[in-house]
Amino acid sequence: MNIPSSSTGLNSAWSRFWFQPTDPSTLGFMRILLGLLLLYIHLAYCLDLQAFFGPKAYWGTDVANRERKESPATLSNWGWEPVQPLISTPQLPEQRVAVFDFLRHIPTTKAERESKFEYLFQTLELGSRGLPVVERNYQVAMAMLFSLPDLDDAKQARMLAELSKNAPTEKNLKPSVPDYVLTMSPSERLKWWNSAQTFLTALPGNSENFTLVIEWLQGLRPNQRQELAKYIRDLPVGEEGQRIIEYFDTWQNDPRQIYSKGRPIFSIWLHVTSPASMWFFHIMFLVIFALFTLGFCTRVTSVLTWLAALCYIHRMQYVLFGMDAMMSILLFYLMIAPSGAALSVDRLIARYRATKALARAGGKRVAWAEAVLAGPQPSAIANFAVRLFQIHFCFIYLASGLAKLKGSMWWNTSAAWLIMANPEFCPVHYELYENALHLLASYRPILQLVFMIVSYFTLVLEISLPFLIWTRMRPFVFICAVFLHTGIAWVMGLTCFGLLMMTLLLCYVPASVIRNYLTWPPGAGSKMTLQYSSRSRSQVRLASFLRALDFSNQITLVENPRSKLYDPDPLDAHAQLTLADGKSVRGGDAAAEAIRNFVHGSKFSWLLWVPGVSLILNAAFRRA
Repeated sequence: MNIPSSSTGLNSAWSRFWFQPTDPSTLGFMRILLGLLLLYIHLAYCLDLQAFFGPKAYWGTDVANRERKESPATLSNWGWEPVQPLISTPQLPEQRVAVFDFLRHIPTTKAERESKFEYLFQTLELGSRGLPVVERNYQVAMAMLFSLPDLDDAKQARMLAELSKNAPTEKNLKPSVPDYVLTMSPSERLKWWNSAQTFLTALPGNSENFTLVIEWLQGLRPNQRQELAKYIRDLPVGEEGQRIIEYFDTWQNDPRQIYSKGRPIFSIWLHVTSPASMWFFHIMFLVIFALFTLGFCTRVTSVLTWLAALCYIHRMQYVLFGMDAMMSILLFYLMIAPSGAALSVDRLIARYRATKALARAGGKRVAWAEAVLAGPQPSAIANFAVRLFQIHFCFIYLASGLAKLKGSMWWNTSAAWLIMANPEFCPVHYELYENALHLLASYRPILQLVFMIVSYFTLVLEISLPFLIWTRMRPFVFICAVFLHTGIAWVMGLTCFGLLMMTLLLCYVPASVIRNYLTWPPGAGSKMTLQYSSRSRSQVRLASFLRALDFSNQITLVENPRSKLYDPDPLDAHAQLTLADGKSVRGGDAAAEAIRNFVHGSKFSWLLWVPGVSLILNAAFRRA
């Protein structure tokens, strides 16, 4: 889709913003940097592959599969209030264990449940004869339970005798009973007492858990008490009720309040568990990452790279942080984008095919081949992908900046100190850094000034970047963002996260800048001439190979005038490369000599000294 630049109107401007064809060189450079980081991160997993992804890893396969299949997806309200649980459970781990042990032993039949929990239901809801259970009565009723296990037979008999009286003396009741019990008839009081004794058998036998459960009941608010009574009464009978309690205990959510279980994720590490097969797939993934970095079959390897990276991410969700989020964002958009259309092996292959088509054309024009050799072709999908990167980056920064305003630490600038002095992140183990912190802490005004600069610089940059990056201030904002992520990488030790953010930040760099600084302009370097015969397949392959590597147009291809004749002259049996100094090289040696004289070849000519490389070149073009 080519939108004319002269088009006017909001609709045309919107179309140009998203679909104006652009050079994919920026995307190619981002692919290379991301690929190198992918290789570094996943090569590091080789040191602890089993510890991270094995069946007995830090987060075992059985636990991971259980979470994948059972983790709750909770419902949400239309308003701002969060969904309230059916009952209030304690937060302290040891008390939570005791409470769920108590809930786990709720009777499985309705009749037994009403009989065994009659005392609790009366206390949680209403007292005898319809009198409301006030706070004092509730606390006395719960506190009385503490004393029941310690009553011997003599104390039990005295308590029963006192409760059997028409008007019991309150001071003689040991333990104390709620006020509303005194208004009951003797038979009702005895029934109430027996219900308390029966409920005592439903409480944990362990003294510590017994105390923790009663303390939990004492701490319930009036509405929570009624919710607990309703919850116990409505709990399904039999195995279904037990499954609900077990799920609630594990996931801290009642399964009746969720709309689905499990997560729609896939990871090959949840299915492949033997060491040999794990190493096979890990090495295969590393090869895919390397091919993606080089830009080979990028349309396929980009998808495979994204899927492979998700396998690692989904398997290790307990250690996920910003680095994994940025990695998945970059991979997803580069999968959509034509990231292999520039700075890639795919580009070299396209140049090779184009040169081969021109060489076989015998001097005739081949439009598509000439377009390929002219440079990476601008495309609408490249611009669309770049815009996705840019918009997403703005949302990331704006959300991060606004989230920092919710607390007080960024307002009072103390967040900077928590970042700079946190031994889990900062390089405090370096003496120079530690001395700098001591020096700053010795002068409070300077320390406060540094905190203020760091905090306000971060806030202003993150909140303003989504707006200023579209103006002429883009270079300034870009440099500030680079400084921010360099500081994050150094001070917080989040090197990979910082590098991934700076890779994502490259989406704002024009493709012309990438090409000017990372490629060689046409005409650079010494000139060479390759005389070849279009009738010889090997010579056409040599000419196509060298022209594909010739990014600066150093080689001029010349058709041998005698190639159209059936001249048996042996001098024409091989292609001839003529260098700028007049030196001529024939046959297979021409490939190595041309590579040495390419303007970019000096950086890669050492590969010719690798054993076997020169032999491969000579073998490939020995007949050329």
